[in-house]
Amino acid sequence: MISLLYPSVLSFIVGFIVGIKYREKIRNKLLIIILSIVIAYFLGSFPYYNLPISFSYVSAVLGVIFGNMVRK
Repeated sequence: MISLLYPSVLSFIVGFIVGIKYREKIRNKLLIIILSIVIAYFLGSFPYYNLPISFSYVSAVLGVIFGNMVRK
């Protein structure tokens, strides 16, 4: 189970670091989350996941948003 969550956790950490470094405040968080889910759906998933969505992309976007919220 840990090996399946590793790419998502790693992408969240990298997104969090990028979000801390991002200087502008993110305003439309809900719009960004909805668009990231749509993009993740079209990206597809890793071969060993059962759902048709890229969790690593969504977790990276969430990491950027949370990192930006921590900075401000």
